[in-house]
Amino acid sequence: MIKNVIFDLGGVILGRDFEKYGVHERAFAFMHNYDSPFPQYWKDFDRGTISQQGVAEAIAAETGFSVSEVFPLITRVGRMFNEFPRSVELVEQLHGIGYKLYVLSNMPHEFWELMKDMDLFACFDGIVISSKEKLIKTDPAFFRLLLDRYGLDLSVTLFVDEKAYNTDAAARLG
Repeated sequence: MIKNVIFDLGGVILGRDFEKYGVHERAFAFMHNYDSPFPQYWKDFDRGTISQQGVAEAIAAETGFSVSEVFPLITRVGRMFNEFPRSVELVEQLHGIGYKLYVLSNMPHEFWELMKDMDLFACFDGIVISSKEKLIKTDPAFFRLLLDRYGLDLSVTLFVDEKAYNTDAAARLG
């Protein structure tokens, strides 16, 4: 019987409405392809080992936008998160009936700082953010960090993520 549920944030509980905010989708096309891993520079941003400036330079080199155009767009992408109402409802229901809930998310520090005070996070018993730990999914050490920190038993724990390569990595751990 499942007792613990670990959620990813982006694409599972939170999303981005690119059209609403007018961000050049071409600069962030990789965020729309759920089957492919993010580019290395974004993984490093999630890991907290590259600056926003470094990411802006990498995106500018790929897209032809200038660094001065891309840098503020990255900030805007961080402010674009909105809650998926049905996911939030599920989190609240699970919390209300006693499941232990956790977050394991790849996320740049700058983005986490913009959203960490959302009311939703009161439902969670633990939150592990990649940029704070200098680890990212699919690294088994990132999963183990959450499991060890909160003493979770794999046999009663479910991991929810929209990316198959992340759920496959979790499945390899049991």
